[in-house]
Amino acid sequence: MSAIVISNAVKFSALNSVKSLKKQGGDIEKKLSTGDLALSNTTDGYLQATAARLNAQLDSYSYDIQLLQKQKDAAREETLGFESGVELMDRAINLAQAAKETNDTTERQNYSDQAMELFKQAHIISGEDSFLSFTGDPYYSGISINDGRTDQFLVNENFTPFSGDFTYEFSFSSTQDPSAGTTPVFFSYTVAGGNNAALEVYSAFTRMNLEGTAGNDITVADNTQYFDGTRHQMSITYESASGEFNLYMDGGLIGNIAGGAGHAGGAVTPNGDFVIGQEFDAPYAAGGGFNPAQIYSGEIYDVRFYNDVRSAGEIVANVNQTLSEAEQNDANLFSYWDLIGEGTTISPSSGAGDLSTPNGFAPLNGGFYQEFISFGETSGINAGNEGFRGWGTEALIEEDISLFEQTKLKMQQEADSYALEADLLEMEIDQLSNNQSLLQQNSENIRAVDDEAESVKLNLNAMRQQIAMSSISSIVQSYNNGLLALF
Repeated sequence: MSAIVISNAVKFSALNSVKSLKKQGGDIEKKLSTGDLALSNTTDGYLQATAARLNAQLDSYSYDIQLLQKQKDAAREETLGFESGVELMDRAINLAQAAKETNDTTERQNYSDQAMELFKQAHIISGEDSFLSFTGDPYYSGISINDGRTDQFLVNENFTPFSGDFTYEFSFSSTQDPSAGTTPVFFSYTVAGGNNAALEVYSAFTRMNLEGTAGNDITVADNTQYFDGTRHQMSITYESASGEFNLYMDGGLIGNIAGGAGHAGGAVTPNGDFVIGQEFDAPYAAGGGFNPAQIYSGEIYDVRFYNDVRSAGEIVANVNQTLSEAEQNDANLFSYWDLIGEGTTISPSSGAGDLSTPNGFAPLNGGFYQEFISFGETSGINAGNEGFRGWGTEALIEEDISLFEQTKLKMQQEADSYALEADLLEMEIDQLSNNQSLLQQNSENIRAVDDEAESVKLNLNAMRQQIAMSSISSIVQSYNNGLLALF
C-alpha cells in the first residue's frame, strides 16, 4: 500500500484549523473564568433598583403618616379644648342671666364675678387664651347722678377737709351744658350753712370758692368742650402761701390765677359737710338749700383730695387712672373715692369716710374691670369703657350676656373647624395607609421575583458551564484527531 502524500498546502490549512479550534477553546475557558457566561445582570439590576425605590417610598409613607397623625392628634386636642370652652361659656351665660334677674346686689355681684372668671377660664382651657387680651390698668366704672332729675348727690358729714395747700381731682363724663341755665357743681363744702368752699364750672370760667379768699374765677377759653359725653379729668391746685391756682383738664393746664392779695392764705374750717353734685345754700341738716340750677348731672368715676400741690407731671400721670395700692398710700393723699359701691354708701379706698347717697344713684357698670379683646373684637358699649360690667344695671349685663353668647358661638365654630380638620387628616392617613399596604405587597412580589431570578440564574450558569465544557472537550478531541491525521 503506497503512503499517503499530504501536500504542504493541506498541512498548512489543517494546522490553521487546529489553531483556530484551540483559540476557541481558550476563549471559552477565559469566559468561564471571568463569568461572562453568567446570566445577564440587566434583569437582576432592574429588580434591585425597583426594590430600592419601593423601600424608599415605604419609608416616605411612614414619615408622612407619623406627621399627619401628630397633626390629627393636635386638632383633636384643640377640638376638646374649645368644646370645654363652650361648656364653660354655657355656665357663664347662665350665671350672668342669674345676675341680671336677681334683685339682691350681693348675689348679683357674686354671680357676675363667677361668670367673668368662667369667661376667662373658657379662653384658657381652649388653649387659645391669646384670643382674650386685657389692656390697661383696672379701673372703676363709676356712677351716674341727676340723670333726668335734680335731687341726687353724694355727701360726707363731719368732713375734716384739706387745709392750706391742696389738689382736688374730679374724673367725670357729662353732656350737661354749662351755658344752658344750670351750673355744674363738682363739689361744695359748708360749715353751718356758709359757702366755705365750692368748685363750680361755667362756660368761660371755673369758680373756686375758698374760705379766706375772694374772686377766684379762673378764666378758660371754653369749658363746654369738656361736656361731650366722654371721660375727662379736672384737676385744680392751690398754693396757700402765694395764692396761686392752676386749673388742668386731662393733664393740660387750661387756666391760672397767679395769686397775690385776696388769694393767698386760704384755709377751710373743719367738721363741715362735703357734697358732690349740689351747691349748699343752707346747712345739710336743714336740707342744704339746694338749687336745681346748681347741680352736676352726669357720670363720676373718682374723686381725690391731696394736701399738697401736685406737679404737672404727677397730674398727667394719673389722668383717668385708678390709683395703685402704692399710690393710695401716698402720705399727701387726704381722701380718695373710686366710686365703686352698692346700696346707699360708697366707701373710700383711702382717707376720709363714706359718701352716702340719700336719694340713690345709678351704678354705671358696677365694678372694676379691664378693657379686653375676645377673638379680635373689643367688648363694651362706650369708647374706653370695655369689659364685663359686673353687678351693673340689667341692661348692661344683658350686653355682657350677648358678648358671652358671641364668644360661645366663636368657640363652637373653632371646635367644629378643628374637628373637621381632624376628620380630613384621618381620611388622608387612611389613604396613605392603603397606599403603603399596596406598596408593601409590591415590594414582597419584587423580592419573590428576585429570588426566582436568582434560581434561574444559577441553573443557567450550570447549563452553560456544561455546554462550555462539552465544547472544550469536542475542540480538544478535534485538535488531537487533526494532529494524528497529519502526523
